[in-house]
Amino acid sequence: MKMLKRWPVVATVLTALALGACSPSPEKLAEQGSDVGLSTPPITTWEQPALPAPFTDVDQSNPDDVAQAVVTELFRWKPQEGDLSPADAAERATALMTESCIARYKNSWSAMMGLPGSLWQSWMEAHTTPTTTVTEARDPRPADEEMRSYRQYAVTVVADNPTPTTITYNVMVVVDKLGWWQVSDIRIDPPVIT
Repeated sequence: MKMLKRWPVVATVLTALALGACSPSPEKLAEQGSDVGLSTPPITTWEQPALPAPFTDVDQSNPDDVAQAVVTELFRWKPQEGDLSPADAAERATALMTESCIARYKNSWSAMMGLPGSLWQSWMEAHTTPTTTVTEARDPRPADEEMRSYRQYAVTVVADNPTPTTITYNVMVVVDKLGWWQVSDIRIDPPVIT
């Protein structure tokens, strides 16, 4: 009677040993992958998204390139070509900004620049072509992180027509890595107009 009670236990142990002996080793499983019989997928590259002009040559894997390109375009004003305000230049710069940055400042670009409307109007009437210089500033700034970088710039805009005018700004840019680097925030100090 005792033998009959042990028989199922012995059969279970023998079955487990037999199955274990037939199974491949963990090393063999690792070589085969988890989907035995399926081929390993090819490694692909992740290409930089295409950008409109003037950003076609911007290296989106470099936060410096992205920040510099956005600030340069943000202050590349074109009243001689029909820009109605600095907001038109900001619209052109949005290709390298996050959606949240665009939404946050969409209705305040002109106010952020702090230019008198009469100055812009005089530039439009005189078909003035302002020139812009963007220089990286070396002021203290937060340390870069793996997914976030901070950049500062000194921006000078010069217009000679109808009266000589120089406008300087200090600009802080936050660049986030969201697959590719994009500007997530921009802080512009009030301008100094001389």
